[in-house]
Amino acid sequence: MYKNWSLTSEQRKRVEDNIRLVWHVMHRYYPGLVSDEDAFQEGCIGLCNAAARFKLENGVAFSTFAVPCIRTRVSKYLKRKYRDQCESLDVESPADDSIADPVTFIEMLPSNTDIENQVLSGITIKAGMAKLDKTQKKIMSCKLGGMKVPEICKKIGRSRSGVFHRLKQAKDTIDEKEG
Repeated sequence: MYKNWSLTSEQRKRVEDNIRLVWHVMHRYYPGLVSDEDAFQEGCIGLCNAAARFKLENGVAFSTFAVPCIRTRVSKYLKRKYRDQCESLDVESPADDSIADPVTFIEMLPSNTDIENQVLSGITIKAGMAKLDKTQKKIMSCKLGGMKVPEICKKIGRSRSGVFHRLKQAKDTIDEKEG
């Protein structure tokens, strides 16, 4: 798991002692991904990153320090995974290479655990996007590409409230057809 890491023996022990923390984070924050071995491995890499960067003198427990590192690594994995799925859609997406980490479909929806759980348990981006009209697809594509709402407004020529309204409509469309 951490062969290629230049971890000290103390850091390796910290990783070995806290490996169940990755499992806990997966169950707590990503319940639909518990069986995703790749996501778990990404979480383990996040744990190794935390072990390498952790300093005892900061006065924080290792688990407190490690959880955000694990979540960040798993979130980046999800972004890559969903970005790859989104690239196969027949929807115009922004071709801006300066966007380092585009957001996932889940992150762009308003915080609603029912929708997030449905997405995590099987609704793919392609299936969700297929239910939307042309304008909603364009807005969602921009959002998935990492654009902020003001940038989307300029690109499609709609007001901020109009973009938010269309994002809510998209969420409602997906919610009503799945529910």
